[in-house]
Amino acid sequence: MDRALQGFRTHGLSDFDRKRIEKECASLAAVDSSGAHEIRACLAAQAGRFDEAQEEFERALKASDNRLGTAVRHLIILTAAGHTKGVLEIARNYRHLIRNDPNAIRTVSHMLSGCGWVGFADEIRSEAARLGSDLRPAFGPILQELKKSDLSETDVVAVVDYVNSQLAAHKAFADKVTASSVAMEDGSFALLFDFALARDPEEVADLEWELLSGIPEDGLPAYLSRQVQFGLSSSVVGDADKL
Repeated sequence: MDRALQGFRTHGLSDFDRKRIEKECASLAAVDSSGAHEIRACLAAQAGRFDEAQEEFERALKASDNRLGTAVRHLIILTAAGHTKGVLEIARNYRHLIRNDPNAIRTVSHMLSGCGWVGFADEIRSEAARLGSDLRPAFGPILQELKKSDLSETDVVAVVDYVNSQLAAHKAFADKVTASSVAMEDGSFALLFDFALARDPEEVADLEWELLSGIPEDGLPAYLSRQVQFGLSSSVVGDADKL
């Protein structure tokens, strides 16, 4: 699976790597049918064939002896593919499994918030208290601010979708997306998305400028209202940071 996921970072596997993985899948199916279907779902998602990816996921789920693990791994695939609507759908459909595992709650809520679904992320996080976890909802204030401005989670997700599409156009990939609620000087709150890229800081700064300058004036109302902001950061450790 790790080698298949690598295709997201390189914006597509080479024909050689893809054929090798497909051949390995055929052998894997004899001993781990669920695992083979998961890898095929990953390959389909990379190619943007999300209906096919869903079909492979459902086959993997039927063959799996760990339905929660299968669902979480599929969410990882969809998150990497930038398929924000798919992430919400799968998280909703398998909430009954997610809600009973603290680690799954933490992982899935992070993916949901990174996709912009901060309200549902908080719903998932609210399940943690009864399991003895210290994880709590994190986006209450900003959700109230958005409601006052007649903005919805869909408007938030539109900002994430814009960044993901622009990164893809520049052959870039965010290894991690973190959403946080930030208090502003006037007492209001804003939602900040940080997209961490495995690229040099200077290259990331140039790319961020391109994305910011390319935002259409009549689009992304959540961003233009300044209630949702984004930034790119470098996850590359420089020589000075290693000392």
